[in-house]
Amino acid sequence: MDPREIEAVIAEHIEAIEPQVVVTDAVHGISGFFDHIITHAVVKRAYVELWEQVPYLKRLAFWTIRAEEAAQASELFHLTGSKAEDIDVVMTVDEVDVEKQRQALDCYVTYRETIERAGARRNIPREAVFEIYQEAHDPPLESLFDGLTEN
Repeated sequence: MDPREIEAVIAEHIEAIEPQVVVTDAVHGISGFFDHIITHAVVKRAYVELWEQVPYLKRLAFWTIRAEEAAQASELFHLTGSKAEDIDVVMTVDEVDVEKQRQALDCYVTYRETIERAGARRNIPREAVFEIYQEAHDPPLESLFDGLTEN
């Protein structure tokens, strides 16, 4: 499949919603699954193309985990996290957010057994961590929307 076809669909959705912030997987995809890595590439390209044309796009964020978390992760598969200096946002999540992540993990029907053996549903962190494209924040922001202005 031509990746530009996927980029066009993503761009259509962005244009329909007109978000200030777009979130996708980090470049390493955390788990290294090909779909996560490809998603990073096509969403990033669609964002950059649109960012040059529309006023509402303010920020592209990459969902990640801390490198220390990755090092302590399951032995079932290798995880990759971001170094502390690359993390731009650390958001505290509540029980509703944790439950939504569990529900998202339940969508992986073909990986259900692996997810259970790895303890992924039981070990959801109480923070969401992001890198931000072409930004650097030290200390990290507490929200993906901190510092944004409306046009």
